[in-house]
Amino acid sequence: MGSRSPPETLRAIGEGFLITDLDLAAEPKPDFGAIPLTDAQGEALAYAVWTPPAPGRAVLRAMLWPLLGLALLLAAVAFHVSRELVASARRLEVALHRAQAADRSKTQFLANVSHELRTPMNGVIGIAQLLQMQDLGPESRELLAVLLASAHTQIQLINGLLDITRIETGSMELDAAPFDPAAAVEEIVGLLGPEAQAKGLALTARIAPAARAGFVGDAVAVRQVLANLIGNAIKFTGAGQVTVELVASAGTDGLALSVTDTGRGVAPEDQARIFERFVQVDGSLTRTAGGAGLGLAITRSLVELMGGTIRVESALGRGATFLVALPLARSTAPPRQLAA
Repeated sequence: MGSRSPPETLRAIGEGFLITDLDLAAEPKPDFGAIPLTDAQGEALAYAVWTPPAPGRAVLRAMLWPLLGLALLLAAVAFHVSRELVASARRLEVALHRAQAADRSKTQFLANVSHELRTPMNGVIGIAQLLQMQDLGPESRELLAVLLASAHTQIQLINGLLDITRIETGSMELDAAPFDPAAAVEEIVGLLGPEAQAKGLALTARIAPAARAGFVGDAVAVRQVLANLIGNAIKFTGAGQVTVELVASAGTDGLALSVTDTGRGVAPEDQARIFERFVQVDGSLTRTAGGAGLGLAITRSLVELMGGTIRVESALGRGATFLVALPLARSTAPPRQLAA
């Protein structure tokens, strides 16, 4: 073998240690490994330099084109999916607008039809009441009583539909005037007393002394809440009693009322559903008691419009208690100015 130059000798040494690019350089190179070669005085004469090993570089170089192709494929898929999502969102938006328009049309239709039905029904009731004043036989009076009961049921349904449409369209405006809630309770209990008595039910009212005062609110809405809850309790109670309680704390705002019955009760899984429109969870009682399932839905809407809350506490076979909390302010008006 001939003599080798120092660089050749260095490369031969490097190959023996699997360093393929070991070389000599006058100065160290950036990003390169370097070992100084010094003289006896320790001064660097040259540097042995090499590229640090990168075992994955060859693998990455081989995978570059497949990875690039995969990235392009993923980008194309993402673009396609994004375009489909945008198109789906647009279709959903169009469907939502159509559904909202249909719902508004339905609400307006119900309002119009309810008005058209109520006028002739009031005429039927008026004529039937006039006929009651006539000298009729027992059979005719019995038929007339059935006619009046049916007409009143239809009027209640029509009024319920009107209330629902007014609430949904936001056209129901509540009053804020002094009124006597205790008098309202006594009035509704007196009106519904005969209905409870006819079923053999005891209907009683308990009014706390602090609640016998003036409050500011919508007396008509409070009466309707009372009538719906008490009427519902009478309707779905076969035997026992219905108790109405009105409570207030002395010197503070806010009213709490409850209606408790001894009926069949409401299962826990049904307690949220009963406040929805057209829902009655007991089909057998619905067939015998009647009703369209609007009373509790209207009641909840009215309570919420007044800023209050309503909930039910019940269990099957143990009756039910409906609790209403209304944030009504006490009135400073003299009692003579209060409207019952």
